[in-house]
Amino acid sequence: LLQAKGTRIIFLFPPSRSNKRKDNNQLQLLSTHFFQLASTSGIPLLRADTSSVYSDSYFIDNFHLNEAGSRILSAQVAAFINSLANEDKQASPISN
Repeated sequence: LLQAKGTRIIFLFPPSRSNKRKDNNQLQLLSTHFFQLASTSGIPLLRADTSSVYSDSYFIDNFHLNEAGSRILSAQVAAFINSLANEDKQASPISN
């Protein structure tokens, strides 16, 4: 419905503490389904979960970023949205 009204949707798979990324079957199952959904729907996906930027010092618990981590993620999201907007501009014909 949102896409039909012109709203651009993106998926964000957030970072988590390194000890929760590995050997966590539920998280792996969720991520597999999430990535398949993004792929089959054609919705852009920002995977912050694979970034090496997020050391454990950026978390207040296993899944929630502290202020410094939130700033990094916000900058990544902004850059991702800007790159999508630039792709849209390049793909659009220029009208005279």
